[in-house]
Amino acid sequence: MTSRKSERTPKETAPGSDGAPKKVFSLLNDFVFKYVFGQEKNEELAICLLNALLKKSGRDKIVSLEFLNPFSFKEAAELKTSVVDVKVRDGENRCYTIEVQVCREKFFVPRTVYYLAKLYSEQLRSGEDYSELHPATGISILDFDLFENCDEMHNIFEFRNQNSSLNLPETMILHYIELTKFSRNKPRRLCTPFEKWLQVLKFSEKYITMNELPDYLCEEEGVAMAVAQLKKVNADREMRQILEAREKEAHHLASIKKAAYAEGKADTALKMYKLGINISLIVEATGLSELELRELLKLQPDEIKQ
Repeated sequence: MTSRKSERTPKETAPGSDGAPKKVFSLLNDFVFKYVFGQEKNEELAICLLNALLKKSGRDKIVSLEFLNPFSFKEAAELKTSVVDVKVRDGENRCYTIEVQVCREKFFVPRTVYYLAKLYSEQLRSGEDYSELHPATGISILDFDLFENCDEMHNIFEFRNQNSSLNLPETMILHYIELTKFSRNKPRRLCTPFEKWLQVLKFSEKYITMNELPDYLCEEEGVAMAVAQLKKVNADREMRQILEAREKEAHHLASIKKAAYAEGKADTALKMYKLGINISLIVEATGLSELELRELLKLQPDEIKQ
């Protein structure tokens, strides 16, 4: 584990001191999430979250964690990575990754499977045998519908045979939790730790503006501490600068991807037009509107067939 001597003292700034409303960064921001749950000094928070999400209780509870990729202000400031998660190992050598994701990605599921397989396989060092392998679990907390035809909020995938009569429990498990399907209709007194933590994650922007949390949330171990850490992030001038820079970079990359995608469609449309394909078929094939296609062809006079 890394040393705790290099902890940084945040420089606080009063929210709204310049008269303009300040953007609130929530726990669903990937770097905020890692700041709150991915530091050694916040081990208790990560333990509480994991036990709640995995619904562990009694003797099965996780009691200690080793952080395999602790939060780094340097890496955050240098925008070094786009895939951010909390990676930990518990006292039984079981490994976990936890990440938040707010935007749908085309290859999101293959990515999560790939990184879970790496987490599992990288436990072995050269010369070690397979007895050194321990269970690996990946947890994705999503703010979009991943499985659109499924009403279940929490889907768990593990190795099973086709009729589900046998499973391979000491290998790999994937959890996908879709916050878009989370409902607060259940009476508060009946809420489980899992439901309380999902509520805090989903509505964290609201809770940091409140002077006091509702009693039923305060009673849940770790929740008040997590909200306090979130308030600290939003009041920290240096952290806000990092977050704003990362947000700006994300918008820039999204614009580039969109432009590249649009350019690809344009090239395809022009090639189809030069082959003499009907405009209506080009529209159907490329997804461009007829107006967009006609404007595109006007911008390419040398390519238009007379």
